[in-house]
Amino acid sequence: ALLDAICKKAKQENQKPDDFDFFTMFENYVRIADVSAVRKRNLKTVVNHWRRFEEKRGIKLSFDTITPEIMRDFEKYLKTDKSKLPKRKHSKIIRYLAPKGVNTIHKIMAVTKVFWKFAKTELKHKGIEIQNPFGEDGYQAPTEVYGSPVYISSIERDILFNAELSNKRLQQVRDIFVFQCFIGARVGDLCKMTKANIQNNILSYIPRKTKDGRPVTVKIPLHSKAIEILSRYDLPGGLLLPFISDQRYNDYIKEVFEAVGLTRIVTRRNPNTGESQQVRICDIASSHMARRVFVGNLYGKVDSGIIASMSGHVAHSRAFSRYYKVDQELQQAAINLL
Repeated sequence: ALLDAICKKAKQENQKPDDFDFFTMFENYVRIADVSAVRKRNLKTVVNHWRRFEEKRGIKLSFDTITPEIMRDFEKYLKTDKSKLPKRKHSKIIRYLAPKGVNTIHKIMAVTKVFWKFAKTELKHKGIEIQNPFGEDGYQAPTEVYGSPVYISSIERDILFNAELSNKRLQQVRDIFVFQCFIGARVGDLCKMTKANIQNNILSYIPRKTKDGRPVTVKIPLHSKAIEILSRYDLPGGLLLPFISDQRYNDYIKEVFEAVGLTRIVTRRNPNTGESQQVRICDIASSHMARRVFVGNLYGKVDSGIIASMSGHVAHSRAFSRYYKVDQELQQAAINLL
């Protein structure tokens, strides 16, 4: 009986499914993930970080060998400047190998943690238990750190809106960005919107980021300038605007800012080093800045709950606070109430 039990256990170990392999299951998770194209690329990048870590350390990664100690070593690896090691000239490769900042590491580990939970559930259905390197006594990812949010004012937004641009490509990117400033949606949600999302000049949609957890329908009355922008386009399939790839959109936003003279110097927290640095606002402009423009320029003028109802945030949440800054006028108004 004892021999039979030992043989049965050995047989079960030898019959582990193919997707028990760490990387096979990770890639399956990325493949079936219901996320935007940009998010999917980010997930693939996380897998590649783990592959490079395995190669660099000369170890075989598996659900059995990845312990809290391995997690901490992986974090140390991510902090290392690897661009000096291989002789590669491609800028994308150099950026990929550059040392990662605390917020990037937090996101990489957050993706890994969600994947691990997915893998644990999938394998449990097949009678396989795996350890969990996360938890109270396990690996703890670094906490995100954010500086003051940087965004353009309503006046600067209107400079963009009224600018005469001879380049059609930049005109369209300007329209998309300014429209985004008036609704505050993430670009992944914006690019899927059609005329069906608008009834009586009120735009409504369910943010992708919340649809699986706490689905909430967001409703935003359209500003007259947003309506004017939409009137410029009549696109197939009822699409609102002539969208392009996320990466090109972000690149062209920077071009538009520079073309209209939005080049003032701002101070921001460097995402990699954590140090303060002075940069031109056009050099850090992106689609996500439009979301900060929406929240930041309304904050202090109306109740934050009203803003959050249109941005899809929970009012006063930590995430919501990343989109606005309390300026001196608001501070003075508060003091005047004393």
